[in-house]
Amino acid sequence: VDREGGRMAKCDGEVESIRGLHVLFTGKVIVEGEQITRPNLKKRAALMGAYYMAHETGLIDVLVHGDLRSQIVKDPLRLRSQKIIYVEQLMRTTGRHIHIINGPGFGALIRGRSAPCLT
Repeated sequence: VDREGGRMAKCDGEVESIRGLHVLFTGKVIVEGEQITRPNLKKRAALMGAYYMAHETGLIDVLVHGDLRSQIVKDPLRLRSQKIIYVEQLMRTTGRHIHIINGPGFGALIRGRSAPCLT
């Protein structure tokens, strides 16, 4: 995944790497049946060369969408957290593509494989 003039390159449906990208997490990220804590997510993202984002900003390139079923969500009908809503609005208003991947996708990236982009 490359940046082109501050915008994400066209998405081919797969995220090959998060190196150099700004990553935001929402929900409980579960990899191979085990929940990964936020401090460990931050470490794993850094080990893959990514920048961990604690809050919503315009710099986000990738959103890792974890399990929201037991979370307080902003949009309970569609199970959307505040972070997901922010990213959707950011994509609409800027025209940028922001990759959204799930926990198993993040696990695939940890293992050096690609992850399907859900957007």
